[in-house]
Amino acid sequence: MKYIIDTHILLWFLDEPEKLPDNVLRILKYESDVAVSIVSLWEIGIKQRLHKIEWEYTSTEMALLCEELHFKIIPISPMHIDRILEMPLIHKDPFDRMIIAQAQTENLTIITHDSMIPLYDVNILQ
Repeated sequence: MKYIIDTHILLWFLDEPEKLPDNVLRILKYESDVAVSIVSLWEIGIKQRLHKIEWEYTSTEMALLCEELHFKIIPISPMHIDRILEMPLIHKDPFDRMIIAQAQTENLTIITHDSMIPLYDVNILQ
């Protein structure tokens, strides 16, 4: 894998692709080395339950959709947990912190528009 996408990038790609720059759209449409963290599916599920987003897919359906798009789902490993416990508490969002830990551990570039993520030692594509 080469890229991991932040949760909002996944949602924008599926529902509002006009929000994404052309270079990101090209990667998401044509690259075969794009990953989605399992925490993104969890975050979407929580936001659905809290009515913060209107989304019709279950987590299982989202995972199948990611597979259809050739996005690999990255599970949480003990190495990711170890890394997140070592990270400074710059970003308070636990989902984003796990995506950062996964990117650092797996040497992935995060595709994001989150302004806090670049404060970490991680490769970013915006």
